[in-house]
Amino acid sequence: MIGRLKTIFLPVLAGLFLSLLFGAHFSNNAYAQSQTLGSITICKVITDPSGNITDGSSMPGVSFVIPGITPAQTSEAPATGQIPDSPFTTPLTANADLIGGDGINDSQCTTYSNLTIGSYYYGQETISPAANWKAPLYNDQYAINVFTLGDFFTYDSNLFDGDPANDASRNLNADGHIILTNARPDRTLVVLNQLQSGPSTGGGPNIGGGPSTGGNISTPQCPTGVPQKIDQVWFSNDLPGEVTVNWANKGDAWGFHIAYGPSQNSLIWGVDVPDPNANSFTLKGLQGGNLWVAVTAKSSQDCGGPTTDPKQVDGGVGAQVLGASTLASTGSLDSMVLLLSGAALISAGLWNAQNALKKGKKA
Repeated sequence: MIGRLKTIFLPVLAGLFLSLLFGAHFSNNAYAQSQTLGSITICKVITDPSGNITDGSSMPGVSFVIPGITPAQTSEAPATGQIPDSPFTTPLTANADLIGGDGINDSQCTTYSNLTIGSYYYGQETISPAANWKAPLYNDQYAINVFTLGDFFTYDSNLFDGDPANDASRNLNADGHIILTNARPDRTLVVLNQLQSGPSTGGGPNIGGGPSTGGNISTPQCPTGVPQKIDQVWFSNDLPGEVTVNWANKGDAWGFHIAYGPSQNSLIWGVDVPDPNANSFTLKGLQGGNLWVAVTAKSSQDCGGPTTDPKQVDGGVGAQVLGASTLASTGSLDSMVLLLSGAALISAGLWNAQNALKKGKKA
């Protein structure tokens, strides 16, 4: 009798145990996937009057503060959060190699981690005392990476001047706006400070990071003329996890930028299409649900242009169908094995129970 009970109940209990493991594993995995977090790193580079990178020790005690802000009004998405103010004081403590890739630390950086995906804003830097310093230059590396001292721009405050008509023509690399996305959760803002005059101490030690620029750093400006605004956007190939965005190409844009997100006020993802002849692009790896899209006709690689009003994909986007490879990459394959094993053991226990009942009746 005891042996028969073991035959019946042990598989059932084992199956229930594996099913519970499946539930815990699946829940933890789903929670981990939903908690995508990002980071923003703020870095500072200083050059002496000759254009050599230095730690600023010839001007000790100078304070630089790059503020995190929450704008009262902007045509972009509301701030998801506010990063702290980032203070730096000369002499810098170089801890990163950003210029030239020569293996010599030339910048001081501070990183803010565990940030929710979304929009963050920064204001113009303050310098105290400000004498002997040129206006700061910025690059949040939206489209242009920092590699040389020529990869910096003046701060573009169009987003915060109360005039949405000029927002599309702003320099996207220095516009005070950093967007963290699932595809690009980690971003770095670099601010360059140039000492234009100072004491006769040689401007402090040269800490490397590229050749002298003679103190004259070119800052590319956005074109005065902007492309025509795209007036037609439509969608096709609405498949699980993807959709194709189509637009009427006016023929005068450098390329295009597609912003998209779960609502018209939360276009938190984006992708550049650097092809002036493009008239469609397929967004892939989308989560199921509502999807809004806006298309910008860019005037240059680092500058924006007129943007369409956000348009909703009719019916939203279907949830992505998970194949074996996707299940394996997300960890859901392990959960599925646990579930099927548990179900098989429970079925075996029930089958044994049914056979036992039949034998009991015959007896």
